[in-house]
Amino acid sequence: EDDDEEEEVESGGGGADEDGDDAVHEKEENEESVTESCSSENGGECVVGDDAENATKKEEKEQEETRIERSTQTLVHREQLVVTDVSSSGDDDQAKEMTVLRMPTEVKHTYRSRLQQLLDADDERARKADYFNALEGRILELRSLVSEDEQLALVSTEHERETIDAFLTAAEDWMWGDEAGSAASLKQKSVELEKQVEHVLLRKRELDLRPVVREKMAQWLDDVEQNVTVMRDLFKMRGSNET
Repeated sequence: EDDDEEEEVESGGGGADEDGDDAVHEKEENEESVTESCSSENGGECVVGDDAENATKKEEKEQEETRIERSTQTLVHREQLVVTDVSSSGDDDQAKEMTVLRMPTEVKHTYRSRLQQLLDADDERARKADYFNALEGRILELRSLVSEDEQLALVSTEHERETIDAFLTAAEDWMWGDEAGSAASLKQKSVELEKQVEHVLLRKRELDLRPVVREKMAQWLDDVEQNVTVMRDLFKMRGSNET
């Protein structure tokens, strides 16, 4: 019996060795097949483990980007429009249905006149807005000038400044009334405003220019004096030469 058990153990060990050899042989065949597939796909380079996983992710990402780029492309289809003039005098019912009726001349003139009226109204609104903003800005500018400018106070009396301020207040109230309903009326009010303040502004401008004019006048007098001195010296030299 002991001899039989030893034989069975030996036979069992022999079977295990054979199984191990078969597994090693199968593993070598798998590695050879992997090597062949890598050499055919990657030009002789093969990556395994994490490198293989990264390469697979990179390839999937490139495929996804290519798919997105292709999906966002815009296709433009152009087709030439063909217009056919169908006469209404024919007997064909289909031709009559396709016919576009011409607009009567009277209706056409009416619509053109109405369209022109709308365009004129738009232009009037735009001009009115421009004159309104210009007048409002000018009133604010002059009010600040009358109340704060020291140069203007030197060339105007208190009564003149009060008169101008009252006119500015009245003009500002007038702007928000019904009388300022057109661009022409706003333009006329701007003209009246400038006439009301022009004499005071002229004095202020003269006062502002006075230092510049005084300097130019002094320079002119210096030039005249030098010319007179030169002429006097020339006459003296001429008289001494004659004697």
